[in-house]
Amino acid sequence: MDRLVIRLFCSALFCTPFLICGQTVSSDRASLQSRLVAIKSRSAEHENRVRDLLAQPPLQETNFEIPVSSEVAEVNNLTIVETEPSFIPVPEYFDADEIEEVNEVERPPSADDLVEDPNVSSSNDSKESSEDLEKAYQTLYESNLPDRHLGYYFDFLVGVAIPNDGAVRDRTVNPYGKKHFESDSGPFIGLHLGKDFGSSRVEAEYNYLNFDGSKGVEVSSHNLMLRLILEYEVGERFDWRAGLGMGVGFLNFEYDRDYGGSSFSYDFLVGMGYRLGENWSLQLDYRYYLTAANDEYDRLQSHIILLSAGFDI
Repeated sequence: MDRLVIRLFCSALFCTPFLICGQTVSSDRASLQSRLVAIKSRSAEHENRVRDLLAQPPLQETNFEIPVSSEVAEVNNLTIVETEPSFIPVPEYFDADEIEEVNEVERPPSADDLVEDPNVSSSNDSKESSEDLEKAYQTLYESNLPDRHLGYYFDFLVGVAIPNDGAVRDRTVNPYGKKHFESDSGPFIGLHLGKDFGSSRVEAEYNYLNFDGSKGVEVSSHNLMLRLILEYEVGERFDWRAGLGMGVGFLNFEYDRDYGGSSFSYDFLVGMGYRLGENWSLQLDYRYYLTAANDEYDRLQSHIILLSAGFDI
């Protein structure tokens, strides 16, 4: 191997100058000498590297044999013990005449007997279970809050009227003669029939207003009204309400004689409602009631605080 390497190195050393000379015939001698010097230095370094490689000791051979474990050796030394072959005994058969009567003993209940099998059920049991399940869902999701009933309703009204001072017109004194009086509070009652549309109501109402005044005056008013009410829900049971009513009023003033007539009447309403149940509710309202003037009396004005109870039809 050493000789082969040396021969290859010499052949490369001698062939390289000729190749260089053939390629650079037109170059000058100075550049050729510098190249020869570089080639000699490289060849010297290559000889040193080859010498170092040859001087190293040979590599040791690797052992690829797998060592045998002591446990494996013990397993290989196991002895096999022969045993007699096992067999299934042949059952004995008896004649039916030889078998005596055996009293059956009830088996004590187990945990499986106490739990019903869901796969085995009769039609009646399935119907009852479905009905019970529906009732359970209804009681679970049923709200205790009353639902709002849409449709017709009927209300009773009761309240207190606080009228303003008024006057009657006595033309026996002069064409513009008036007799003034001071008003006291009085009762206000009535009833109405309406329909609830959810966020609005339309109702027809009859109410009666009566109060006394100074100088022995007694005033009464019968009113037929139509009213529109708008409602806004602010809670689970509460509603704010506002409305406008218009109609005709039949008024009577007892002074030194009777004064009366009919005139246009209207009112403004603001209040709130509370649902006590699915079929009835309470409303607390404030009304400002007015009528037009007549030839025999001045305009009648009154503040009314009103409580009404409504029943769904």
